[in-house]
Amino acid sequence: MITTTLRIEQSLHDRIVRLARASHQTPQTFMVEALAQKADEVEWRICVGAQAQQRDLRRPV
Repeated sequence: MITTTLRIEQSLHDRIVRLARASHQTPQTFMVEALAQKADEVEWRICVGAQAQQRDLRRPV
């Protein structure tokens, strides 16, 4: 595991702390899970986009 630093607005930090507590998580765990979910979402979009592009290339004109 590595350590990284994020600069975020105080208001976002406050939201993260509040939501992490409400979900019985640490702010660290909350942020790591949020980043993992975003990475999964972007990978999925890239995959779907590539599949659509391949489908369009195979379509007869």
